[in-house]
Amino acid sequence: MEFLSRSKTKIRLTDERLNHILTSHPEILEHVFDIGITINKPDYLFEGSKEEYFAILDKKVFYFVVIYKEDMVKKDGFIITSFITKRINYLLKKKLIWKKK
Repeated sequence: MEFLSRSKTKIRLTDERLNHILTSHPEILEHVFDIGITINKPDYLFEGSKEEYFAILDKKVFYFVVIYKEDMVKKDGFIITSFITKRINYLLKKKLIWKKK
């Protein structure tokens, strides 16, 4: 599968990564369609310390997080993982790239 990020970069979700996500975080199965939405239209976008991005969709009851890498020059990237959490306080220490108004 492929999705477009906010910067219009193609982000790949390989079968291996999808299997990893669904095995490690089975709760994602009900929300797998949110992966593309979160990458393309996140509510928050943070930059990690290893040049990865944390795209977050605020679902009001929980946060849907997708972590991915993106090469804006090559217009290519890939998903590392995705999970659901009720807290994003640790992300607030990272660099905020974008916030939905």
